[in-house]
Amino acid sequence: QRRLASEGRLVPFIFITAFYDQATQDRALKAGAVGFLSKPFASHELIACLERAMQSGSDPAIVDRYRAAGLPYRSPTE
Repeated sequence: QRRLASEGRLVPFIFITAFYDQATQDRALKAGAVGFLSKPFASHELIACLERAMQSGSDPAIVDRYRAAGLPYRSPTE
């Protein structure tokens, strides 16, 4: 994710873990994860994360976060 972001590629990712802890969730979301799931999770939670991931390339807040961090931004279609 960091390498792709440094190249200006906005690639949404969902962090899935078997061991939940708040610090890990905070780090994953700060790193740009569009979702964080800990096992076991319900199918509707995964679907919600996938929908956010599909929409994130056009989400102005996410694009702004990349630009504020000094990272170049290229849309997923470029």
